[in-house]
Amino acid sequence: MFLCFFLCLFFLVCLSFSNAIRLNIKTWSKLGFKYMSLIRWAALAHVIYKGLSLNVKCKLIKSIIFFLISGVEMKLINPDGHVVAKGEVGELCVRSVFRFLEYHGAQASFGDIVDRGNWLHTGDMCHVRADGNFVMKGRRSEAVSIGSVKIFPCDVEKLFGQCKGVAMFAAVGVPDSRLYEVVCVCVVPEHGSGLTKEDVQTFCDNTWTSNAFEKPKYVVLFEDFPSNSSGKLDRKALAAQAQQRLSL
Repeated sequence: MFLCFFLCLFFLVCLSFSNAIRLNIKTWSKLGFKYMSLIRWAALAHVIYKGLSLNVKCKLIKSIIFFLISGVEMKLINPDGHVVAKGEVGELCVRSVFRFLEYHGAQASFGDIVDRGNWLHTGDMCHVRADGNFVMKGRRSEAVSIGSVKIFPCDVEKLFGQCKGVAMFAAVGVPDSRLYEVVCVCVVPEHGSGLTKEDVQTFCDNTWTSNAFEKPKYVVLFEDFPSNSSGKLDRKALAAQAQQRLSL
């Protein structure tokens, strides 16, 4: 009981402290390193408070990050490092006092993604909607370079969910002699569906125009998809397997 009371009291103190200083990063940096732990707890309390106070009646949208909160700076940049205009896709960079310090056991690699301005380059590609919400497009490493156009897997996958008889699907880039890369859709058919490559190709023909950049050029059927150590889809391995099966 005493522990619960202490934790509640500590949370309220941190919340008051975080509101008092408005989570201003420049202000925090002037307080000195010895106060950083308290500041991080205060920031965490503020984030939890702000999260609980959000209007949860709004409809959740897949891949949306929602609004920028106090204590966090975010920007979207192009490959040259310049901030992109609203609505354009750019790499998400984040700066905050309460971000993690480094990768455990890989301090050198962490230094490669944090620039001199203390901006963390996430590798996530996003755009900002008119209402100020940040929306994820995908990972920078997952983009398919078709000529001078970059296509993200979600641009294909958001429509491919309508294809009947499909258990799992993923879009990846494979080499092309003329366009550098083209889209290949990898499909795991539902058990007993009898889905064929021709069925999938017909769906693609009916969904995209013949000159659409995001229209899959190849279809490869799989029994299962490769996954990484965390159980997520390993797109790099999947793309390599698709390329091998297509003999590209």
